Amino acid sequence: MSSDPMSYHRLKEALAGAESLAESYTSSLVVPTHRESQLRTDEAAGGVASCFNVASAALVVALDHLSTWNETVRQGSVAVYANYSLARPAYECALRVLWLLDPAARPVTRIARGYAAQLDSLRWMKKFQESVGMTDGNASALYDRLLKAACREGLTVKDAKGNEHLSESVPSVVTLFETYDRPTGDLKAGWIYRFLSGHSHGFEWAAMRGAELSFSEAGMDLNKVLVDMNELIPMADRTVSAVARAVTSHINYRLKAHTEVRSH
Repeated sequence: MSSDPMSYHRLKEALAGAESLAESYTSSLVVPTHRESQLRTDEAAGGVASCFNVASAALVVALDHLSTWNETVRQGSVAVYANYSLARPAYECALRVLWLLDPAARPVTRIARGYAAQLDSLRWMKKFQESVGMTDGNASALYDRLLKAACREGLTVKDAKGNEHLSESVPSVVTLFETYDRPTGDLKAGWIYRFLSGHSHGFEWAAMRGAELSFSEAGMDLNKVLVDMNELIPMADRTVSAVARAVTSHINYRLKAHTEVRSH
């Protein structure tokens, strides 16, 4: 537990919404799809790939990490580094949901994003299968089949060599943060991803931020690193907010009547 009971209580409050978000998502699953929802609109426009299915998987991952972070803190544990390792996938997956289900995008754009996300996943699946020596891996066949489906729907373009590529591509994570998360003062939110990523990967610059020389033992200097609650609490607030927006977007996409608003 944090040495400061007041800060610990504030962190618990910041993460407390995780439980209700998970309940809202679970409850929504048993409600029939609205016949005039964005989901039905996109289905009518065609598309083998489903941005909704990809978004659903991402949202489950986001909720799982956020719920674990909340439960860990509720049990009295405030880690130095693991907080950010739980925040990053929750935050990142939530913003991916917002990109996939963006109500301002045209149906054809959301469909293309579904293809892009699934094809990107299959590229990683292929690398995994190759790395474990799977000679009968199916990722390549699935990738080729999905790309052909996108081509039939007019969602591809040809490069100078005549190769087919999707008209949409998965944005970088920094772009997701800068596009679908609110700025911090005068700064776009891309720095948040770099901050979380540095801690998750255990880079020295992140691991040693705020370190203080504690004592020297056997001729070796040791550093003391404490939890910076002034950084952690706002990060918890922002992470919960991102996941909350993703849950709302997911529910509205399937259960609300769609009023078309296009910007891109």
